[in-house]
Amino acid sequence: MNTSYVGQYSDTNTSVVEYYNFARTGFDTQQMLTAGTDEKDACDNKWGRGSPPVTLADTAIRKAKTDERKAYFVTTGGVNNTNWTKVAEGIAKCGVVDEFRRHIQKYIVDKKLPWTATLHWFDADGKEIAKGKAILGGACHGKVKGDLTDVTYIHKRIEIPTYDGPDKYKQIGTDAKDIVNKMLTAGADKIVWMGYYDLTPAKINVGNFAETYRLKLSEKVQGWLPGKIPSYEVELVSDDDWKKTAKKWIGELNAAVKDNLPANAKVKFQAAPELDADKIQKTMVGGCPHPNKPGHAELAKTLDTAFKAI
Repeated sequence: MNTSYVGQYSDTNTSVVEYYNFARTGFDTQQMLTAGTDEKDACDNKWGRGSPPVTLADTAIRKAKTDERKAYFVTTGGVNNTNWTKVAEGIAKCGVVDEFRRHIQKYIVDKKLPWTATLHWFDADGKEIAKGKAILGGACHGKVKGDLTDVTYIHKRIEIPTYDGPDKYKQIGTDAKDIVNKMLTAGADKIVWMGYYDLTPAKINVGNFAETYRLKLSEKVQGWLPGKIPSYEVELVSDDDWKKTAKKWIGELNAAVKDNLPANAKVKFQAAPELDADKIQKTMVGGCPHPNKPGHAELAKTLDTAFKAI
């Protein structure tokens, strides 16, 4: 059973004779065009194939046309050209630390300890700022204030890199145009470039996430913590200003692709459907915030609509 949205489209469309998936997690648009056998993906796994993804797709399309069959091509790409994943990781971790601070402060109050759990936000130059601006680059720094006499002091600083998308958009647009033109030359009958979806509704199970890392700490350090965090959901992008900024960046990235695709009746840029939190992974560990199975089903329906519109 395919779980990817293109795989689900293939499974439910009886006209599909063969389905090829040449996608690779973490490849940028240049790697889609040029990846060699030893090229590593985002999970540090080698590509392991003799040709890059676009070349393999080109070969499959030419074979289909030789066999007098229709050939459809669909792709998504561009976000991995940027450091968005690292930015998202930074704000997600800081958001979770902010949530943990609340639990630690409750523990401090319950135990009547002379401390206060705090979390401060800084820009890339080290100047203290409001939380909402930290997504533009900087750090969060959680620490305990108060009488720390004879107490081993633990604090945590998490870096949030400055988003580099604006420096990458031109190359993304150039590569998108090149990829689509190669598919047209190969003979593709229909081509859909699926835009990136809005990930800001995503939620995570903070208890499961916390427990994964708490159990990796030494027994001594575990003894300093309040214990297991209850399992409940919190927003992955936990600040309204962060949401606005993330939405802006997603729009810019999609525009970098859409505005550079060749004007051809066989080509369509398809905006992704809106996915609510129940259609996005909540585990965080191992790949949040990708769509879950219902999310991929929604994307598959959107893909079907896009192909029918061409």
